[in-house]
Amino acid sequence: MVADGCISTHQADFANHDDGSRFRITQLWSRLFLARASVIPWLREQLYAPSGSKQVPPLILNADAGARRAFLDGYCAGDGLKRGNGASIKTNSPVLAQGLYWLYHLEGQPASVYAERRSGKTYYQLNLPSLARVGAKGQHLRRDPAEVRRVVDIPPEVDEWVFDLETESGVFCAGVGRIVVHNSPRRGLEFVTRKITWHAAAIKLGLAGEVRLGNLEAERDWGFAGDYTKAMWLMLQQDQPEDFVIATGAAHSVRECVEIAFDHAGVSIDDHVVLDPAFLRPAEVEHLIGDASKAKRILGWEPEVNFEQLIRMMVDADLALLGATLGRGRAPLRR
Repeated sequence: MVADGCISTHQADFANHDDGSRFRITQLWSRLFLARASVIPWLREQLYAPSGSKQVPPLILNADAGARRAFLDGYCAGDGLKRGNGASIKTNSPVLAQGLYWLYHLEGQPASVYAERRSGKTYYQLNLPSLARVGAKGQHLRRDPAEVRRVVDIPPEVDEWVFDLETESGVFCAGVGRIVVHNSPRRGLEFVTRKITWHAAAIKLGLAGEVRLGNLEAERDWGFAGDYTKAMWLMLQQDQPEDFVIATGAAHSVRECVEIAFDHAGVSIDDHVVLDPAFLRPAEVEHLIGDASKAKRILGWEPEVNFEQLIRMMVDADLALLGATLGRGRAPLRR
């Protein structure tokens, strides 16, 4: 009746034209309800939500696994699409689609849900993959039901990133990763760590004469982007989404960065570092550090590249970059 029935205030109709199905529903009606019209108000309450949309009866939602399975089999027999190897159901009731999706979820069967607008109405189609593997053809094209199919940028009301995510299964597992300042040789030149390593290399190669900096005592928790990417990957391997802070847990000053970079490049700090008030921030935060203890405890993650190794890596990369530029006969801009 949920699949192909219609229940008004005083009458129940079964619209399926299959003779076998009509005979079966007649038998069940006579046996279960003794053909009594007095059950119609109760049936209507079970089959329809307050909005008037069809629904999975609350009696079924709270039933045991056997009854739920029998309901799904009956629904597919009455209104399931008969094409393909997997089950497919289409309804214009969002309440019913949600209930069916939940029943299949309880059965351990991943379902994908698609909404389609047609003739001014919205139809919801549930597709379930076939449980039987028919040969190997096309198996490499099958996608994980949890795979993200589409990401749509939504204009947020606040200054945050907001996205609408669609997956094959309709379920998305997400957590927030707060990645504290991460650096690598690809860091932009507008950031102080890369500014320092680039100038150390440029001064070493005779391509620059000085670097102008502001507050040398400001401290930051600088880590290697490669380590942080591993942490991101570990976050995605968790069965349950969690929020994590990814950081080294150690703060270092701008002065330390200069000392390591210039020492590694073999350049004197006194002769080439200029303190410029133009680079002082009026609201400077002197000390920033992150606590990654949760990531260490749950993910087993710890940074592998320490601060000194990171800065030396960046200086080496800038020496190679600028050296290659010189080798091609082009001098980079003096910064």
